[in-house]
Amino acid sequence: MKFSDNFNLGKSFLLLLRKIKRIFAAPVLMMYRKILRLISPTNIVGRMSEDIKSEVKEVTEKPKSLKEYFLFGEHYVAKKLIAVVLLLFMLAVVLAVRFGIPFLQAKFFIKTMVINTVEMRGYTGRVKLLDSYENKKILFTGRLEDGQVNGSGNLYDYSGNLIYKGEFEMGMYSGAGEEYDPEGNLCYKGSFLMNKYDGTGILYYETGGMRYEGDFVQGVYEGSGKLYFENGELQYEGNFAQGVYEGSGKLYFENGGLQYEGNFAQGIYEGSGKQYDKAGKLIYEGMFAGGQRQGKGRYYIEDELAEEGEFKAGYLDQGYTVLYDKEGELLYEGQVSRGLYSGQGKLYSQGKLKYEGGFLEGVYDGEGILYDENESPVYKGGFAKGSYEGKGKLYEQEQLIYDGDLLEGQYSGKGRLYDSQGNLLYEGSFAENRYSETGKLFDPDTGKLIYQGTFYNGQYQGTGSLFFPDTGNLRYEGEFFENEYQGEGKLYDAGGVMLYEGRFQRGQFEGSGVLYDGQTGKIVSQGVFHLGELLVSKEELEKAGTEDVSEEEDQEMERETGADAKKGSESEPEKGPGV
Repeated sequence: MKFSDNFNLGKSFLLLLRKIKRIFAAPVLMMYRKILRLISPTNIVGRMSEDIKSEVKEVTEKPKSLKEYFLFGEHYVAKKLIAVVLLLFMLAVVLAVRFGIPFLQAKFFIKTMVINTVEMRGYTGRVKLLDSYENKKILFTGRLEDGQVNGSGNLYDYSGNLIYKGEFEMGMYSGAGEEYDPEGNLCYKGSFLMNKYDGTGILYYETGGMRYEGDFVQGVYEGSGKLYFENGELQYEGNFAQGVYEGSGKLYFENGGLQYEGNFAQGIYEGSGKQYDKAGKLIYEGMFAGGQRQGKGRYYIEDELAEEGEFKAGYLDQGYTVLYDKEGELLYEGQVSRGLYSGQGKLYSQGKLKYEGGFLEGVYDGEGILYDENESPVYKGGFAKGSYEGKGKLYEQEQLIYDGDLLEGQYSGKGRLYDSQGNLLYEGSFAENRYSETGKLFDPDTGKLIYQGTFYNGQYQGTGSLFFPDTGNLRYEGEFFENEYQGEGKLYDAGGVMLYEGRFQRGQFEGSGVLYDGQTGKIVSQGVFHLGELLVSKEELEKAGTEDVSEEEDQEMERETGADAKKGSESEPEKGPGV
């Protein structure tokens, strides 16, 4: 045979194999499809339905002859009916054997077996579990389901003591139950979940008294509950979280009195609350943090407000407070800041008022009044860092002795000084408690002006006027140095008549000057004086032509005056008048 050029032997062989496969596979596929039709659910249900219908039809059909009946006395009974009854009876017996007997045994009979044995496996029913057949100590009485403790039962320890009575699930306490200690005392009564207190329950002391009643979660207090002292008094009522006080609640003393009501966090005071003493009196209301008074609050003593403001670490940090000493005497009432007196307040000593006014960082600052031990005012005015400063008034035995400016506790600036009788002594400027710059000095007996002019270190120095204390007439006007006439000046008698005009040195006539008669006012002597005496008269100077000499002596006197002034400034200043 001749093949064309397009013939492919490989492809032709594969085609032949496929045809042979179809020939042999066709009967197998037909058989497979037939089997599928026979075992398909639809076909089976259909055939069963037809069979049941035919059987029911056949059974329900009325027998057609007497051969299909049994004669029982005077009654005929269909054989089909008897067959059905026998069939139902056999079915009932089988069901009773399979299900009824185990049910009755589990319901009304208790089976005894040893714990953790093969006999327990898969068993369902009421049992009594023993430690062993030899000791026969009961460990459990109750119900098993598929070999595990489920349902109600009692659990005992190896000494025979009841340790639990209640519901079980999967071998663990779950549901309502009661737990006991080895001595038989009730420990807990309530709900369980997986061997832990969970839900509502009551916990007891060993003495039998109630310890806690309320909610539990996983064995700890959680939710609402009440905690009791061993003496039966209520200790706490409120909310719990993880076994400690959390949220709102009330804490009580062991005597039953309310100790605290408010908010808690992790078992301690946190947030707003009220604190009471054992007598039931309110001692604090306000904010807490970390168990201490922290934030805005009010502190009371014997129902009276003692402190109000910002508290920090349990103590008033800023606000109003009332403090007492160790003997219970009033110590301070007023404002504080950062734990120190700050703002307006009153300070006491042995119960008597010592100071009232402004404070800053624990010391007097601002306007205030200082008192002596008799509560009489010692000082009224300004303070700075605990010292008199600014405008103020000083007193001695309630008598004003100074009114004016002060600096660091000393007279400084403008002021008036008085004696113990209230008579004005001085009016003018002060520096470091001494008369300084311009001022007026008065006689305390007559009240008349004694001196008016400039001062230095409490002494007359510079230009000024001196007066007689009894008449007030001018006594001297001119220059002073350390309370003495020095330099140019004029001296008068008590009647106001000029006695001398010229230069002075240490209170004496020294240098050029004119001396007058106090009666007539006429010139007594004129010229150059030395140590209060006329040294050279004017006529003698003119006759001797010694005008220049006089000038030289004047210059010499000025040099001596300057030397004395320098020496005086280097010496220690004397205490000024009235200071």
